[in-house]
Amino acid sequence: MLFDAVVLAGGRSSRLDGHPKSELEFDGSTLLQRTIDAVQDARQVVLVGEPGTAELSPATIVTRETPAFGGPAAAIAAGLDAATGPLAEWVVVLACDMPFVARAVPLLLATAAGDGVLAVDDDGRRQYLLACYRREALHGAARHAAVSGISVRALIAGLDTIRVQVPGGASTDIDTWADAALFDIPHRTGDHHD
Repeated sequence: MLFDAVVLAGGRSSRLDGHPKSELEFDGSTLLQRTIDAVQDARQVVLVGEPGTAELSPATIVTRETPAFGGPAAAIAAGLDAATGPLAEWVVVLACDMPFVARAVPLLLATAAGDGVLAVDDDGRRQYLLACYRREALHGAARHAAVSGISVRALIAGLDTIRVQVPGGASTDIDTWADAALFDIPHRTGDHHD
C-alpha cells in the first residue's frame, strides 16, 4: 500500500526535564531514528519538530507547527500541509516516543479502512498518535478546526475510524524518566528546549 507518514517530534518533553524524547537512545539508536525506520517504506515522511541527530533521507520534509508547541493536533495539521508532490491516500501518524512502534505499522497499513485505523494498546486505550488515517478525512478535519491546543481525540471526533489491537509493547511510550528506566535508558540532564 502506498502511504505517507507524519512523525511528531516537537513537544516540550517537560516530564523529561526538557530533554527531547526524540534524542533518547535505545538499542543503539534514538527514538526518532527508530520511528523513522518504522516508516521507511513511506512515499514521503514529514517530520514535525526537530531532527536532532536522526539520519534523514534527503526527501524527508522537516516542518514545525505554528505556533511552536501548539500540540499534536496542530503538528498533524502542519505535517499534512507540508507534504509535497503526489500525495498518498493514507497517512501513518506516529509520535516519536515508542521504542517498538515498528511492530504496529504493518498491521495499521493492512487494516486501514474507513477514515482510518487507530492502534489499541494492551489496556484497551486508543492510541491517536499510532494510527493510519485517510488523508482526505484527516486533512478535512484539520481544516475545519482551530487545531492549536486541541487534542487529537477532538480533532478526529467526526471521523469514521476503526480500532485494531497492536502487538504487545508496540504502543508503549516514554513520557518520564521512570518510563525511560524501564528501557534501561539512563537519566540525563541538560539539553533543554528553548
